Amino acid sequence: MSDEQYSGSNPVTSVIRRSRALLSTPELLNKFDLRIMDISKRLDELSAKIETSIGGLETTLKAEIRSKSVIEKLDASSEGLKTELSAQLSFNFYDQAELISLVKSTITTSLEQLRDSIIQYDADQKSQLHIQQDALVALQTEGRQSIADLKAHFSCQIDGLAKSQSDLRNHFTELNSQLMSRIKELETFQSESRNTIIELITKWNSRMNGLETYQFESRNILGELNTSLNSRMNALETFQTESRNILVELNTSLNSRLNSVETFQVESRNIVGELNTSLNSRLNSIETHQFESKNLLGELETRFDSRMNSLETLEFELRNLIAHTGTSVESRLNGIDTQQSETKNLLQHVNTSFGSRLNSFEFDQLPAIHSQIHELLAALFSLHAGSGAKSAQPHPEERYKPAKKNQWNDSLVRAERESSNVFPFWKQRLNTMLQAFRKTKVGNAAWAGDVKSRLFRGFVDRYANGRVLDVGCGVFGLPYYLSTYPPKLISGIDPLEPEDGGDFEFVRGISEYLPWPDASFSTVISATSLDHCLSLDRSLSEIWRVLRPNGCFLLWIDSIPGAPVYEPNRSEFVPSDQYHLFHFDITWFEPILTKSFEVVDRIELQRTGYISVMYCLQRIKGRDTQADS
Repeated sequence: MSDEQYSGSNPVTSVIRRSRALLSTPELLNKFDLRIMDISKRLDELSAKIETSIGGLETTLKAEIRSKSVIEKLDASSEGLKTELSAQLSFNFYDQAELISLVKSTITTSLEQLRDSIIQYDADQKSQLHIQQDALVALQTEGRQSIADLKAHFSCQIDGLAKSQSDLRNHFTELNSQLMSRIKELETFQSESRNTIIELITKWNSRMNGLETYQFESRNILGELNTSLNSRMNALETFQTESRNILVELNTSLNSRLNSVETFQVESRNIVGELNTSLNSRLNSIETHQFESKNLLGELETRFDSRMNSLETLEFELRNLIAHTGTSVESRLNGIDTQQSETKNLLQHVNTSFGSRLNSFEFDQLPAIHSQIHELLAALFSLHAGSGAKSAQPHPEERYKPAKKNQWNDSLVRAERESSNVFPFWKQRLNTMLQAFRKTKVGNAAWAGDVKSRLFRGFVDRYANGRVLDVGCGVFGLPYYLSTYPPKLISGIDPLEPEDGGDFEFVRGISEYLPWPDASFSTVISATSLDHCLSLDRSLSEIWRVLRPNGCFLLWIDSIPGAPVYEPNRSEFVPSDQYHLFHFDITWFEPILTKSFEVVDRIELQRTGYISVMYCLQRIKGRDTQADS
């Protein structure tokens, strides 16, 4: 309950509000409110009795009104009966005079008796109504007397509550003295906690400095490895015959260096884990101290309750002490709040510093290490390709014939008919891609300044053989990753018109309808272009069809974890962004891929938010293609 529940202006509510103002403890207020509730309950019962009596009185009045209406109806019916009998007997008045007289006298006697009965009933009802009214007046008098008794009883309760308030003041004095001792203990605990936190920060800083030293040493090792690799490359250009033995040694050295880098990464993770464990243990210790403090406060409350009964005689002597102690406790509590704020600031500083160090390591230093490792992998692939250099020649099993001419418009009509749900989105993104290509080549096509492009070039140099088809070759002439391959053995297809001419076979078309016969190529390449297609299933089927048996499919995709499965026929289909209809996720794409191809080699390049994956795939024999010829 609260004072808002006693907001009336009558004398009773005024007395209640003044009484509650004199009480300063929840325990007494609860007892007072319970007593008020009991009195209210008794008043409610009295009010219910009064309402019941009034209801009976209303029922009696209604019955009286109904009896009067009955009398009126009987008078009207008796008059009608007399008239009807007179009309029926008038014809034989002279013959049956005695009978008529007898009937009239009988009816008159009956009606008089009925009237007397009704009048007697009416008198009885009025008598009962007067009796009930007298009872109601007596009940109201009793209610007023009960209210007067309650007021007197309530005044006694208020006097008792005023006395209890003075007793509570004595108890508060004892509580203040005990709080003083607990405050001193808490100050000692906070001082110890501050020293522990300072030691934790010092230890954490020393661990982070050690981690930075390891990173610096790793960079020096990578620099030395890069220098050694350059010297080996110069030696290879001068002495081609002796280079094979040197490459074997360099490969062993690179592997050992890569292992050392991986070992460093594992050690770095272990150090970070140890630091996190140490910090968690310190935080658990602080939480334990806080829990013990709560237990001590609980014990303090128990001791306070046990000693309240023994301090009733100290009221007048300790009033001044209460005022002084209240001021002292308030100042002490303010000091505790200040120390708690300082402790929170220290913990927040530790958390912020730790998070900034981890963010620097994760977003700045680790990507730099990944980039250097990818550079080394690209150089290693280039070295492997150079050591096993082979002259590109058509394979005997290839059944290559030049592509059919003027297939672009037919392909668009067919694509719009078979992929009507996503064709408008695809056409819009085709125009957006053309504008992006014209604006810059960087980020839109493979180029020498991109480590992933250099790595894929080494991938192509190592595995490409025979005639090559590049699906999505771009608009800038011969792609960077095929710059060392004989142009006479290269064919390319792209839906955009070329910006730069090239001396290789170029066809404007789409991957769903490749204009070459079955088994025309030994190698098919798709570099970050397969996620622009209309139908993924049909594109993979066509690539499988134009590959010769045991042919090689070199695929480069970007996988975004959590990307949804591409379902172009779904009615509520929504494109992924302004350039792509969908994005790959290897968790659902690789099961589709391995139905038609066997994985020979696979490389993953971790990036922030996505993974670049490069595959060397071999065509599985005996697969039934679903593509139309």
